[in-house]
Amino acid sequence: MIISKNTIAPILVVHTGGLGDLVLASRLVEGLIKRFPTNRIVLLVRQPFAHLPALFPSPPLDVLTLDFEPHQQTVPTAALRLKLQKLTEVLRDLHPTIFIAADLEPSWLSWFLISILSDCDAFGLTASSPPHGLLTLLIRDFGGAPRNLDCPTQTHGTHENERYSALLRHLGGTPSDITPWPKPLVDTELFRALGIEPGKYIACFPSGAASTLVKRWDPAHYAAVLAGRLGEDAKLLLTGEERERPTLEQFKEAFGADARHIRIFTGSSNAMSQLSVLLAHARLYFGNDTGPAHLAQAYGVPGVVVFGGGTWPHYAPWGQGSVGVVQPMGCFGCRWDCAFGHAYCLETLPVEVVRQAFDRASGPVAPASVIEVQAQAERQTLLKETAEAYHRIQRERRERVAAAVELHGDLLLPLSPIEQEDQQQTKLQQMLAQQMKALQSVDGALRAFLPAAGVSVKGYDDLELALRQKLIRDKQRANETDQALRKTVSQMLQANAKFEQSNAQVNILSEGLAEARRQLEAAGQREQANLADLAVVGPELAKSHAELAKFRQEGLLDYLKRWWASKRAGSKS
Repeated sequence: MIISKNTIAPILVVHTGGLGDLVLASRLVEGLIKRFPTNRIVLLVRQPFAHLPALFPSPPLDVLTLDFEPHQQTVPTAALRLKLQKLTEVLRDLHPTIFIAADLEPSWLSWFLISILSDCDAFGLTASSPPHGLLTLLIRDFGGAPRNLDCPTQTHGTHENERYSALLRHLGGTPSDITPWPKPLVDTELFRALGIEPGKYIACFPSGAASTLVKRWDPAHYAAVLAGRLGEDAKLLLTGEERERPTLEQFKEAFGADARHIRIFTGSSNAMSQLSVLLAHARLYFGNDTGPAHLAQAYGVPGVVVFGGGTWPHYAPWGQGSVGVVQPMGCFGCRWDCAFGHAYCLETLPVEVVRQAFDRASGPVAPASVIEVQAQAERQTLLKETAEAYHRIQRERRERVAAAVELHGDLLLPLSPIEQEDQQQTKLQQMLAQQMKALQSVDGALRAFLPAAGVSVKGYDDLELALRQKLIRDKQRANETDQALRKTVSQMLQANAKFEQSNAQVNILSEGLAEARRQLEAAGQREQANLADLAVVGPELAKSHAELAKFRQEGLLDYLKRWWASKRAGSKS
């Protein structure tokens, strides 16, 4: 993590959400910069989205990254503690004056960090209670003190844009109007490689949300909506992650003859700038409620979003020309922990209604709007009661898991060899830093005392130089030990890989030998069968040979006479 040298009253904004969450949070960052013009805004995000804040109209001064996913952590493993130790050291050196938990709901990480950063004012978007289990143990082990977040009053179902505006007003700021982001320049080589032109294609993301597959509308329905809309000046650009390419290829084949108008772009999080260019210069966008939909809206591109009930209406369409389609049900608000295992709110969404939304988005640009589909009334009560019962059970399960973590949290998973060496290296660096700080303290005291006592400090300078050189040598040896250990681990891994390869070759050879043995046994069985046949045919062959010998001795005429006589004698009898 690289921190800017500007140390004027930092404000730390923590957001562990995804692409769409961060796009919406850009207005919060912009408002904070205007509200606190002399403060340094620092944004902490997950590693896959490290490049996104640079695209904000008003980017933060610094971006810190998390190399782990907080929402996937439930147990205080040794590896997690090591990562948190490094993170807290960086943030303590940062000395933020204001802490903002910018997630839809504060994660355990935000609650943990404010317990460690006790000198800053802590704010959040939504009033909530901190979780137990993992958080309780981490606060205990890191010597933190539980704290509360100062949050503005929010009504249920408030859109994220309004929640950020409410927080800015709570901090004494004035929210800015929603305006499109400046569009990035066209990447000529990228467009040429894909065979598309700016403004002549529809950006479509029928997959997306890899962590929440239940929120995807059926790809066949996308094909039905787009049928008859593609052509040379209206190509379809399918976007997604690299691992989704096979799915997108299958989706393309479903279009039959129109598949020639379809292009595919996939990439990792490092391709964020390319994705932003492709979305910004699209004629329309069409997809599920995922990050690309919000990024397209940020650039003022009209389009259609298909919504389910997981987080509705927090991320409802907000950009000019955007149309959302949703089918409200009694089970809405499930945070995509669907009680039924598959989303009825999406599965039963009529294709015809989405076609109408697409026609609306293709027309004159208008403010964001929503088309609601009325679900069958008789199902609503049943869906609501079933979902409530399911989520009550889920809450009880989470409480039991949290209690179990608190009881058995000290039974940690072991560190890997590299993580152990990193931990030892960190401890060594801390020890060296403490020794250097102590030497500097003694140095200052002696330099103040010795001249006053009439004693030359040259001898002490020599001693200080020798000690510094020793510290440098110790650090060099530590680095050499670190490199040697890493090399040894690498060699062990390579040796293990070679062993696995050799073992695989031995297995292949063994299979070959077994096959050869089977073939030999089959050949032996065939030989035995031939010998048996020979035992039957042998006497007949001997008799034939005897007859042949007589024929040769008697001559043809005598043989035929004897043969005819034998035949006549046999016929008389």
